[in-house]
Amino acid sequence: MSADFKFKGPFQTELAAYISEKRRLGCKYVAEEEIACAFDVLSTDYDCSNGVPKALVDEFTRLKPNWKETTQKKRISFMLNFSRYLINHDINSALPDKAALHSVQESFKPYIFTHEQISLRWLIKYVLHTRSRIFFILYFYVCFTVQVCGLVKHSTSLCRTWIWML
Repeated sequence: MSADFKFKGPFQTELAAYISEKRRLGCKYVAEEEIACAFDVLSTDYDCSNGVPKALVDEFTRLKPNWKETTQKKRISFMLNFSRYLINHDINSALPDKAALHSVQESFKPYIFTHEQISLRWLIKYVLHTRSRIFFILYFYVCFTVQVCGLVKHSTSLCRTWIWML
């Protein structure tokens, strides 16, 4: 976000104070500042004389068709933290519904392996690991034997031949 950006909504002083407090605590708070700007722009369309209305919170955290689930999670997290900040400073604020959080997780489908797939994976890993150990043992044995026997001139080509054969 640009350093020249000024909040223009009804919570301009609270948003600026909230972000500066987070930065004083050591957070960069760059992505969250962009979310705060979106909240600031949206809050201008609502009557916020008694704090943050529930309709504003619902609209701000509602999943839009072009969003990924992480976008909604970030907005819900920001709204939850900012609402708590406002409540701690004696300003009324509605909190996001827990139902909004659960609606994000409905499309989560864990990938579960069958017992056969897990057994096959460990078998393949064991075979590849064992074969690579044998390969390196043979490679170093051949290189050592070639150098000890005095075939240093031809050692690189012989080692390359062994690598190609394995």
